[in-house]
Amino acid sequence: MAGQYQKRLNMERWQRERAKLRAQLAEARAKLAQCREAYQILEDAPELNPSNYDHEQVCELNAKMVEAYLAFRAALEATK
Repeated sequence: MAGQYQKRLNMERWQRERAKLRAQLAEARAKLAQCREAYQILEDAPELNPSNYDHEQVCELNAKMVEAYLAFRAALEATK
């Protein structure tokens, strides 16, 4: 009887630990998705060659870099 009780307690402990690990995994996946988003923003930015830009392209590049910065910052804040 005591053996079955101990098995049940172990199973309950295992289930709680499993649920906690699943939650941590979901959180890590969400953070990874944020990092991928930030990477894609940088990937989509134009090539950095100052002689190849007009004013509109400089403004676009600046906007992309600000967007990437904010995305990375949000991802880093989520890790705290």
